[in-house]
Amino acid sequence: MPPELGAIASLPQSLNINESLILVVKAADVLSALPAERLALPRNEAERIHRYKKEDDRRARRAAHGLLRHCLGTFLSRAPESLVFTRDAKGRPFLADVEGWDFNLSHGRRWIAVGISRAGRIGVDVQEGADSFDWKAVSRAYLHKDEIATLQKLSASGQSRAALQLWCLKEAFLKATGEGLSTPPYRLYPRPTEDGWSLSHQGYELKAAAHFLSDASCCAAWATELAAVTRVMVL
Repeated sequence: MPPELGAIASLPQSLNINESLILVVKAADVLSALPAERLALPRNEAERIHRYKKEDDRRARRAAHGLLRHCLGTFLSRAPESLVFTRDAKGRPFLADVEGWDFNLSHGRRWIAVGISRAGRIGVDVQEGADSFDWKAVSRAYLHKDEIATLQKLSASGQSRAALQLWCLKEAFLKATGEGLSTPPYRLYPRPTEDGWSLSHQGYELKAAAHFLSDASCCAAWATELAAVTRVMVL
């Protein structure tokens, strides 16, 4: 199913127990559309973001963390700033006092992605720069040998876009399982399906999709558990 197009004003107000929600939006739009009290972050979270040297990085992180808290706060009828996150043994964050919810976020310089799930694990990723992506420089670390062989059959521009899409997908899969880059991405070999990709890994049965955004140089990907009813909104 293709992503829905909408606006921040059309964000859903609830999430059913079998659903996963993915939001992909420009950071600037989040910061301009949501009131300050909905973007407020706990002191430690705000201080961690403030340490980044570049303003674009700080803005993207403020937008991603703020949007995540805004949505979770809406769904749980809580003030966004009051939500308490903790981390598991692998460093993956989760809600400290609420069970059955999973979330993930990603940020580039301009675009951000937020995923929230009540249907098991979720992972999201955003990568910018498709036009200048030197996929051969990272191919051994990220790509399975069969994927490299497939890419080499494409045009030069097609290679860059397809490689960035695979990078995005693998990051989303590994963020869903909680491994991150502790597992070399080249070891993953997602299988194409009619509407995306699937992967059986670390005891999880996952599905994923990827989408190039309106400026064509940015790709977003998301991975959820197979049974999840997934809603994707590009805002």
